[in-house]
Amino acid sequence: MILKELRIRQGMTQKQLAKLMHVSSQTILNWESGIYEPKIKQLIALADIFHVTIDYLVERETKISYIEKIKNADNDDLIEILKQYLTQITKNK
Repeated sequence: MILKELRIRQGMTQKQLAKLMHVSSQTILNWESGIYEPKIKQLIALADIFHVTIDYLVERETKISYIEKIKNADNDDLIEILKQYLTQITKNK
């Protein structure tokens, strides 16, 4: 999960995120370290906080998936796929 990367991009500390999520800073550290995983309600909240999809948060939808979509797209779909990708990476900045 790219939680740490998203949190840092937002200029947020573990303590600040923990407060938003109503969990301890240790819980955030455990999520970022891969020791534990957030429950589905927590994943939804994290996705909302960082304005990303859950798939993106758990790295199911990566740059590679967009590259595959672009490779397989016809001309009509190509612009829409590029718009989606640009929207996604803009949200994560």
